[in-house]
Amino acid sequence: MLEKRQVEQEVTTTEEDVLNLREEIESVSQRGSGASSSVSIDADTITVNNEDEYIQITNQLDQSAEQGFTWSLLDGQGYQNLSWTTGVAAIEGEDTPGVVAFRSVAGEDSSEITYRVEFRNLCSESSGEVSKVDIESDGQTRASGSTEITFTNDGEEVSNTVIPDGACEGRTTRTSTQIGIQLG
Repeated sequence: MLEKRQVEQEVTTTEEDVLNLREEIESVSQRGSGASSSVSIDADTITVNNEDEYIQITNQLDQSAEQGFTWSLLDGQGYQNLSWTTGVAAIEGEDTPGVVAFRSVAGEDSSEITYRVEFRNLCSESSGEVSKVDIESDGQTRASGSTEITFTNDGEEVSNTVIPDGACEGRTTRTSTQIGIQLG
């Protein structure tokens, strides 16, 4: 019973840390160029995926958890335009700019739980603008143990992007806030 409570506390602590990470990245993205912050997370592995632009936090648990091969949302709204889903843009007001998703893989005596912080293209139907928080590692892309994750707003970049379908079809301007990530 004590072991189960310890595992539950570990999961709760990690979830709080990951939610705080997403909130801090979003806050830094809104404060303008040069803004920065950091969050400490203790995890078995922390990975920044530069290609699909997400941060993944994985922990091994000493007991079996419920199996969940598919991603579920812990925080955020809507599944459009995430690395494991379809769609070119999410809709402002229906979806959130960023999400925290999780899944678990159960073993016989242990399990692995993975959290993912991810941002996506968000289209405003009223203004026609598409925006995104782009995250990319400024150095190493993998760390383990107690890790300080530092992120800095590197400014905005405007590009021409054509949304091929959906409510924002034909939009051509995308403003992305560049967030540099450092694991240390």
